[in-house]
Amino acid sequence: MARHDALTGLANRQFLREAFERLLDESQGKATTAILNLDLDGFKAVNDAYGHPAGDLLLRRVAERLRACANENDVVARLGGDEFVVLRADLHNEEEAISLAKSIIDLVGAPYDLDGTHADVGVSVGLAFAPKDGRSADELIKAADIALYRPKANGRGTYRQFAPGMDAHLRAKQEMKIELRRALERGELELFYQPLINLGTKQITTCEALVRWRHPDKGLISPVEFIPIAEETGLIIPLGEWTLGEACREAAKWPPHISVAVNLSPLQFRNRKLAALVADSLREAGLDASRLQLEITESVLLDESDNNLHLLQEIRQVGAKIAMDDFGTGYSSLSCQGRGRYLTKFRNNHHCGGRGDTDPTSRRQRRRVR
Repeated sequence: MARHDALTGLANRQFLREAFERLLDESQGKATTAILNLDLDGFKAVNDAYGHPAGDLLLRRVAERLRACANENDVVARLGGDEFVVLRADLHNEEEAISLAKSIIDLVGAPYDLDGTHADVGVSVGLAFAPKDGRSADELIKAADIALYRPKANGRGTYRQFAPGMDAHLRAKQEMKIELRRALERGELELFYQPLINLGTKQITTCEALVRWRHPDKGLISPVEFIPIAEETGLIIPLGEWTLGEACREAAKWPPHISVAVNLSPLQFRNRKLAALVADSLREAGLDASRLQLEITESVLLDESDNNLHLLQEIRQVGAKIAMDDFGTGYSSLSCQGRGRYLTKFRNNHHCGGRGDTDPTSRRQRRRVR
């Protein structure tokens, strides 16, 4: 049976399992052993932008850096895809494993030169310790994997140690994934509209479409809770299509001087037919393209791939407006690169957007537009 990964030369799951069982027998279950479960942040984007050969080269370079972080007694393994594991035994204390996690995050997260192609990826780390978190390799990997969900969901590029109760949180998250898919099918999603007012004329010029989930048991669920899950599962694509179509249909009923603003997720730019989707939504709703404003984040423009810029140009040709929502530190870079020419306007919400859903005045403003 093969015990090494063919691409990177690292140990595979079988080798890791055997090494862990051997260490456990030698220590009689008394010594502390750590497993660090690593997952690359941004690997898929490299694969999509530069192809699988570049992705494979990146995985080999990551393996080299992991070997550099490890000591001679550590086991460094690749479990598949962009998932790696480091096994360290005979720890003096848990801080030793945490220090290793920090070193890995720093070294693996440094820029890569892939035979002339520049690539940036990060790494998130989940930690688990034997014997307290598990007494087999599979149990410990599972615990570390559960811990890994936290940094992946909360900014990435950091580490988290397994703690009791994390598995309950994960089960709740899995349930929400299933329920969100059903919500799309059952029509449980609704759009609310936040008016933007011209301070000079005191008139509403635009209404921003805000999606909410009216759960049959839990009531109204904020997008803060379900949008990250939609992005993680790919449901953001059908959710984004529904939001765009519904917003256009509603806006077609409004007075002609009021536009509608719809947020686009960076993940929607992986759909090469995005501009066609915009055009179809406008046509089916009977809405003039000039009344649709699509709001993007800085990351869409700062992406090194030309794909996003090409899609933005196609959307502009359809006639829709493009705005950057809540721009900040990246704006100077956009100016230098000339990428701001793809935008119709900038929106800075620092002064008015912080109140969000907690402010009663803000909630009243988001009533449906009739």
